[in-house]
Amino acid sequence: MPFQIILELRHVLVHQQLLLQITIKLFFDKKVDHFSTSKHINIPHITSHISHLTSHILHLTFHISHFTSHTIHYSLFTIYLCTKQYCYKMEYQTYPPHPDLAALVQCYWTLEVPADINAAKQRIIPDGCIEMAFILGDDIKRYTTETDFILQPRAMILGQTIEPFYIQPTGQVNTFAIRFYPYGFANFITKPIKNLANKETPLNLLFGEEVSKILENKIIQATNTADRIAIIESFLLDALNDKTTIDKIVETTIDAMISTSGNTSINSLVKDDLSKRRQLERKFKKQIGISPKQLGKVIRLQAALKMLLNKKSENLTHIAYENEYYDQAHFIRDFKEFTGITPSEFGNDETMQLSSRIYKN
Repeated sequence: MPFQIILELRHVLVHQQLLLQITIKLFFDKKVDHFSTSKHINIPHITSHISHLTSHILHLTFHISHFTSHTIHYSLFTIYLCTKQYCYKMEYQTYPPHPDLAALVQCYWTLEVPADINAAKQRIIPDGCIEMAFILGDDIKRYTTETDFILQPRAMILGQTIEPFYIQPTGQVNTFAIRFYPYGFANFITKPIKNLANKETPLNLLFGEEVSKILENKIIQATNTADRIAIIESFLLDALNDKTTIDKIVETTIDAMISTSGNTSINSLVKDDLSKRRQLERKFKKQIGISPKQLGKVIRLQAALKMLLNKKSENLTHIAYENEYYDQAHFIRDFKEFTGITPSEFGNDETMQLSSRIYKN
């Protein structure tokens, strides 16, 4: 690409960023409900404009980085969550792992959200991964019933989940986390992965009190994300447990599931051998935390969800067909099982704003 075109793209990018900043300032200077009384401000239009400008900036940034030597090594999504009363900024970033960990770690991610006394609950849906997370901001509630909650451990492992759950910040959100592939985390511990399913487990229960405290303090005291990534990668490389390397049959099964968006037949992998199927299910429970069927359903749901979020199709029958559900009813049933709502309710549910932004890409 000629140099002058790169300069023009940079100019357009700066212009779009300025427009975005001006638009957002309208939200952050005053309350949204105050704006709604003005005849000159259309809240849905502004919200749509924010989304459009953000996408445009990311698109331009990609093209600029693609044709220069300055490669962008992480994904940045500045997101504006809007409730009926307020809009607030959320920054979600992902970073790739070291090549020596790339087969086990999908990415590192950070999430920052300013404190908001009116912050809504956010529904978290299954994604087939296990995560290690460090809460660096204020505490986060995890609801166990409609009204009862626990505070999430400040250094924890979130195991495989097969149903949605709600979280809610108590103040400022600042989280650093590691997202493992389904078969990734079992390589770092000796305890059965199935014991971690559907709950948060404090790090000290898996790695010991002293080791966990030292790691947590290092993460807290680090001054930036790059330092935190270096700290956690050193820890993971040291903790890598060769003796618990995932069985090839489990890894092959998961790779097949991911490559086919969850539509791999388990029977075809084990050649209809009942004893092999039972052996695979036992190994899955031990090393992944859930059964092959459950993981396949989660992966397929994620593929359908991405189609819905990226507006590749608004026709539910088409989405069901593309993801090899039996029919639209089957798709809706699975969608509700893992999200708690139907696809038609999904777009207008403010409790899904966090999940929808994270799982869109």
